Amino acid sequence: MKEIFYNANVYSGSLPLREAFVVEDGRFLFVGDNESALALAQEGDSLHDLEGKFVCPGFNDSHMHLLGFGGLLSIAQLGKATGSLEEMLGCLRDFLQE
Repeated sequence: MKEIFYNANVYSGSLPLREAFVVEDGRFLFVGDNESALALAQEGDSLHDLEGKFVCPGFNDSHMHLLGFGGLLSIAQLGKATGSLEEMLGCLRDFLQE
């Protein structure tokens, strides 16, 4: 029996974040998008809607570089605003208003 976890924000060790993962007998079979994960479902499998929750490995070095993080807070974050020039300019306007 497989357990299928979907509708999540899964950090798999690299970006971009994934949406879903599938586990069977304690082993990861799949990490990727919701559609592909749900396509693996068979009768008797367990489906778990994670409702957008963040998932990361249990063994995680969570240290941070405090000064670098502080510096990032003082600049506009354009990483998700690169779809168009208008989107980027909107992100910059929002940042300046904050």
